Amino acid sequence: EKFLIKFESRLKNEKLYNFELLKILVKYHHSTKKKLAAESNYYKKQSEEEKDKVWGLLKIIKDADSYSCKERDVEEQSRRDHSGKVAPLDSIFSQISLGSKNDKDVKISDKYYRYRINSINPLYSFPDKFTTLDKNEIIDHVMKFENNLPDFSKLTAFKGMLNVWLNLLEEYTWCIPSDTRYEKSDVSLFDHLRSTSAIAACLFNRHILEISKSK
Repeated sequence: EKFLIKFESRLKNEKLYNFELLKILVKYHHSTKKKLAAESNYYKKQSEEEKDKVWGLLKIIKDADSYSCKERDVEEQSRRDHSGKVAPLDSIFSQISLGSKNDKDVKISDKYYRYRINSINPLYSFPDKFTTLDKNEIIDHVMKFENNLPDFSKLTAFKGMLNVWLNLLEEYTWCIPSDTRYEKSDVSLFDHLRSTSAIAACLFNRHILEISKSK
């Protein structure tokens, strides 16, 4: 939500989407209905019918996010020793072991190949052997992303806006792990966001009638 507020002038586009609703969906997609009702002034101002619609949309995003994370076998993993804020994206090829028939024999290694934080480029976007990211490269990457954020307020087509977001997120989040709490972090934030969006779109199309009727 802080990001949306900070760049509201570039992100707000009432012709294509409800910006206030967008902030609610971003902020509360991991929250309970009780917390939403207690904290959100936007939600409090809505009619009971509109409240049901808002919660219906939030449930879709919650479910889509959960389904998108199903690749994480967290029961088989232990917590990382270092701060998640400096954890890099692991290369999926680091999981391959030609000498073991049992995947469980493949241990997490400090010599894992991992990706540095940078904009995607086919000439140098390759993994290297290192353990943690430098905080400065994270800060620089965030600044680069913010400085290159397009002006979405000028867009006139919803499909065009989606393509702009996909290209932007691929360029800047392809190298950021979606979850850094456990040993293996080989799914990028871009892939997680893309699959979550696709699943949410399917769920919305499946349940749009129920949502429109506040069911």
